[in-house]
Parts: sequence; structure tokens; C-alpha cells
Amino acid sequence: MYARLVSFDLQSGKESVAAELARDLVPSISQQPGCRAVTCFGDSGSGRYYLYVLWGSEDEANAAAVDMAPRLQQHLAGNTIAPPERHLYPVIESA
Repeated sequence: MYARLVSFDLQSGKESVAAELARDLVPSISQQPGCRAVTCFGDSGSGRYYLYVLWGSEDEANAAAVDMAPRLQQHLAGNTIAPPERHLYPVIESA
């Protein structure tokens, strides 16, 4: 299994972007082949938000990124203080 962690910092006053992003992307990501879990979370005080997805394989994670990355970018365009950070990690243990 693999875990994708995307982090982004929203500009002040843009907290609603995270909620819109979650309503759009979480259901879509969960329908992608190999998705085991997807969660969007963050902190309105700091403006730091995360998208966490657990994948069955690295190939499934990368295939989904081709479809989902442009949609993520649409939500974030003009709303962040820096480009999002995207990382894919092998899972050591999960319950």
C-alpha cells in the first residue's frame, strides 16, 4: 500500500476553498481504482490543509493523480500562498 499526502496553505479568508475542494474531490477520489481511504483535513487558524489518500499500489496512486491533479489545481489556483506539496510514501503498517 501507498499513502499520498498533499499539503497546501490557503490565503487568509479562503477557508471555504478547502470545504469546496473536499466536497468535490473526496467522493471522486474514493471512486478511483485502488483507493482504500481518503480524508481532507486542516486548520483554519493556520490555513494549512491536507489531502490524505491510502492506495492499494503505487501504480494506482499514480494513475489517479493523472485525473485528480488538474482538478485539485483548479480549486487551488489563486487561493494558495505557495504551490501544493505532493508526496507518495510506502505504507509500513495500517489497520
